[in-house]
Amino acid sequence: MTRMIKMKKINIVLFWFLVIFIIQLAFGLKALGAQFELKNPINIRDDVQEITLIDSNTEQFIDRLLILFVDGMRYDKMLQANTPNMDALRANGTTFANFQAVLPSYSRVNYAAFSAGTTTNITGVYANAHNKPLVLPTFFSLIDSNKMNKSLITLTDSWEDFLGSDADLLVKIEVEGTHTLKEGEKIMKAVNQTLPGNYSDIQVITFEDVDGAGHEYGAASVEYLQTIEKIDHYIGQILSLYKTLNRLENTTIILFSDHGHDDRGGHGDNIYDQMHATLILAGKGIKAKGVTINKKVRINAVIPTLLALTGTPLAPTMNGKILFENINISDKQKAIFAYQQAEIMYQQFNATLKKIKIFSTNTKARYQALGTFVSKDLRNALNNYSLNQFGNVFTSSQQAERSARILLSAVISHYTYLTRLYRTLTTIILTSILLLSIFLLDRKKLLPFTTRGIFTKKTLTPQIVSAVVTVLTAVLIFVIFGANFGATSYNSIKQAVSPILTAFLLSVIVAIFYPWLISWVIERRLKGQKIPFNELKETFVKGTIGSVFFVSLPIFGYLLYICTRYGAWPGATLPPLADSYAYMNISVFGAVLYLIPIIILIVQEIKKAKQNLSTKT
Repeated sequence: MTRMIKMKKINIVLFWFLVIFIIQLAFGLKALGAQFELKNPINIRDDVQEITLIDSNTEQFIDRLLILFVDGMRYDKMLQANTPNMDALRANGTTFANFQAVLPSYSRVNYAAFSAGTTTNITGVYANAHNKPLVLPTFFSLIDSNKMNKSLITLTDSWEDFLGSDADLLVKIEVEGTHTLKEGEKIMKAVNQTLPGNYSDIQVITFEDVDGAGHEYGAASVEYLQTIEKIDHYIGQILSLYKTLNRLENTTIILFSDHGHDDRGGHGDNIYDQMHATLILAGKGIKAKGVTINKKVRINAVIPTLLALTGTPLAPTMNGKILFENINISDKQKAIFAYQQAEIMYQQFNATLKKIKIFSTNTKARYQALGTFVSKDLRNALNNYSLNQFGNVFTSSQQAERSARILLSAVISHYTYLTRLYRTLTTIILTSILLLSIFLLDRKKLLPFTTRGIFTKKTLTPQIVSAVVTVLTAVLIFVIFGANFGATSYNSIKQAVSPILTAFLLSVIVAIFYPWLISWVIERRLKGQKIPFNELKETFVKGTIGSVFFVSLPIFGYLLYICTRYGAWPGATLPPLADSYAYMNISVFGAVLYLIPIIILIVQEIKKAKQNLSTKT
């Protein structure tokens, strides 16, 4: 006698909620740690070696250096403000009208990019939460204190972390709170107390007030312009002090900021106003006076340029371009540093190519073959240097550097394309396999599924209507809060929590109780009398489960959109700033919402199992 085995039916609704609960929670936690998208995510900091100069006999073309840092000062707003002292620097130097931050355009990210002359993927500083020293060479660590002593006057931990440990004199001002708009007063007090008796060859002075005004009032505000004007007054006092001390003549002055601000206030993304910073080079060693340069220059270019002026070799981790056309150095020194920078970029290209595991052997071989053109230019430059043909050395080295940068960019673009393609295909394939498996198992009755009567003609209308009202409630809350989830909407996760948490709580109430309310109204109209709640208890439970199910569909659709655009979990590169904050909140709160039907369904399954067990016994 053949024994018939009755297969247990799987509750497909419970299965659905369990799967998307896990997926959304995983994506939400992923979004928590991803606030931006780097064009080059590959860190080769530990994969490059020091490259010596082809000639160690270099010169120092500047006597002293004054670096003035103004946090958060947007270039066009600096022009708009009344800044006679900054205007004087512009008249006596070179201004870079298209000076930009590196991504993401946070303060500490760009402090690090400036200090180390390189980009975010190498500094390892991704956000303002970074609170430890850099583990790579910086401007202060490379400059020999026997040649030029160094001083830092600041009130931020980041500048202390990035430059302070190698400063011969560190003046760290302790303040309570941030963005009080009075930090400049304390900086100036320290300047007046320090400089007359402790003069340094390289002096760095930092101001934070403008960034505070940007966050508090926005870059379009009068307060933002007034704060720039206040800092300009402080800069005038510093220059007057230098003049009084007979130190202003032959001093090279660098005035720069780390990022700009959106008109409403905020930064961190790749929007131009947030990226648009300020750079003015003036004094000894700067080629042109009263000139404005419109080409794009990144913040990581400043330190390599200053090292070329001081005759100090670059670190192999540096990738900022030396501004040769804007500084006064000898043809020999230009040749020496152009050759070293070309070698550095070629080494970074090879290190990046080696570190990418997704490329086939043939693909890597093709890129390496293209790299032979860089090697050829470097050999030509080296031969020309032995003949003292410094102009030819510079030309060949510049060509080699450009080629190396183009190859590096091509490798990164190729890598990004392939990873996103593989992730998208993996998502599609795995989803298709899952759906096909469910279909075949159900069709063959090997593993039949059931919805336990959750979706019926009687419950479907209340469920769908409730889901629509739930989504509309969330949208209405977002509109009331003015939340558009653009990259400029939020500067922190706290600002994103308020509208989403409010929308979540109200939406949960609607999703749970609205189906029952609709069912109660329908039943009352059909029967023409009041219906006790106990008679609608089962309808209430099924209505809530179905309502949450239909709410989960657009949320899951947003997840698929994220996968399509930014790559599939777990390797997805999530969108910047507010988008990742929004998705983190939506996915996590959505996962919490799914716990309601999960708990209800598990309880029902346990009750049903107990009933079956008691029936058998």
